[in-house]
Amino acid sequence: MHRLLPLIALIACGGPPPPTPSGDDTATAGPSDDPACVDDRTFFREQVWPDVFGARCIACHAIDGLARDSALVLASPARPDHLDVDQDMLTDLAGLQRDGTSLLLLKPLGEEGHGGGAVLQEDDAAYALLKAFVARVDAPVACPPAETLTAPDDLVLLSPLQTFRKAAILLAGRLPLDAEVAAIEAGGLPAMDVALDGLMNEEAFYTRVMELFNDVLLTDRYLRNRDGIGIVDDDVFPTVYWYEAGRATGQYDAYYARTHEAIAREPLQLIAHVLREHRPFTEVLTADYTVVNDYSANAYSVGGTALPDVQDPATLRFREARLPGWPHAGLLSTPAFYNRFPTTETNRNRHRAWKFLKTFLATDVLAFAERPIDPTTSSVHNPTLNDPQCTVCHATLDPVAGLFQDFDEDGHYVPPEQGWYADMTPPGWAGEAFPAAERGRAMPWLAERAVQDPRFSLATVQNMLTLITGQTLQSVARAGSDESGREALARQDAFIDAVAADFRTGGYELRDVIRAIVRSSWFRADGDAGASDGVLAAAGLARCLTPEELSRK
Repeated sequence: MHRLLPLIALIACGGPPPPTPSGDDTATAGPSDDPACVDDRTFFREQVWPDVFGARCIACHAIDGLARDSALVLASPARPDHLDVDQDMLTDLAGLQRDGTSLLLLKPLGEEGHGGGAVLQEDDAAYALLKAFVARVDAPVACPPAETLTAPDDLVLLSPLQTFRKAAILLAGRLPLDAEVAAIEAGGLPAMDVALDGLMNEEAFYTRVMELFNDVLLTDRYLRNRDGIGIVDDDVFPTVYWYEAGRATGQYDAYYARTHEAIAREPLQLIAHVLREHRPFTEVLTADYTVVNDYSANAYSVGGTALPDVQDPATLRFREARLPGWPHAGLLSTPAFYNRFPTTETNRNRHRAWKFLKTFLATDVLAFAERPIDPTTSSVHNPTLNDPQCTVCHATLDPVAGLFQDFDEDGHYVPPEQGWYADMTPPGWAGEAFPAAERGRAMPWLAERAVQDPRFSLATVQNMLTLITGQTLQSVARAGSDESGREALARQDAFIDAVAADFRTGGYELRDVIRAIVRSSWFRADGDAGASDGVLAAAGLARCLTPEELSRK
């Protein structure tokens, strides 16, 4: 039974006529063995949304549009899961009927008090797609699983050995070993997988992963400037300057350099630790610990060696540690993260919330809508809370910003005694208010919920695909109405969705994501022999080396 929603007027907006859909305007109900079968999700994503709702409706039926108070408010395309959100919402709305006909079919024709008038005609191709969508709600179409990871016919793929050579250079900074070459030449792709698994347990791989994620987190800023120690609150950690004891033994410089490096790279070392221990990647946010070596352990007073032997490599090894009275939330609670993404009294953690949503949930709030250049043009009291041209972003941003409340402008742990700002949307997540009983641990509370959101796995795959291939991902805005652009977006999203689903069911093992990317056309396509155009025209093309790779070369 469909959820009962209020019968609020649906306002559709005009646009150019879509291309005529193939086939009849009704769908075949039930499972199908037809090799050309299109399941409900694919039908909505590739035909209904772009040719009906994306082309005709989103201008008004958006969170900042004229129809923002109606029951049909489409999610921003800046959300990676906007198509799933929209399909679920529209499926519910399709169940609302007048005299046996869905309101989704009546209102676009100007009936049932439609505020936008008649924006479709019954003989429009777009209306035929809308009728087919409504028909599928009551008679879903299931299809055999589709292969989403294969290459188009016009792409030439690298051989398994060539693929592994490319992966070894990228992920470990080395060439294939003689034994790996022999095994892959004899065993093909399965042998390549085995060699890749071995490579992804080498220390050089963990170093490379830290380099890749620094391109996202940017925390090596403190490594370069040698100011990692300066971002630690010495009121909370009075032993942060422990390295002064090295003056008497001539070890001051070594102690200082290693302490600063351990603190500066704490978020990246935590990621490497999660991988090294084969933990679920969700732990980079939910870990109830941080990682320290002997030098940062002394700075945090969590069991370091009084005067470490700088000649002993064991003093550099990172291990788990829990800081007394500290609300651990993986890398989110490290001084390097909070200081790298600062805030002010007026920004109120919105910058931190934007970075969190964009990095870990693939949601760029700044892409939700055009923002007014001059905020003083709003005549609404408290615009970020009440003005639709502001709330289009702030309704998503501000509840998350409030959950960063325990850390001040300098990254010091100072939970607000009087609670969060009353003139902002209350702290919370996905409609759930942050409970007062959790005071002092808002960040762990957020992390626990964020990793359960499907967008976390989508963001992880998107990040790795970009970092490994160097390609800019397609988006709804970039694809536009161009057929090849839409096909490219559809193939990219199908690949990302499939890998993200396997990532979730596989226990969030990041190596599974990397392996899937290495095996894919995006990585294996031969850039010299690939297609000159088409949906994967950029696949396999050379990318620029990072500064670290250039240095090694």
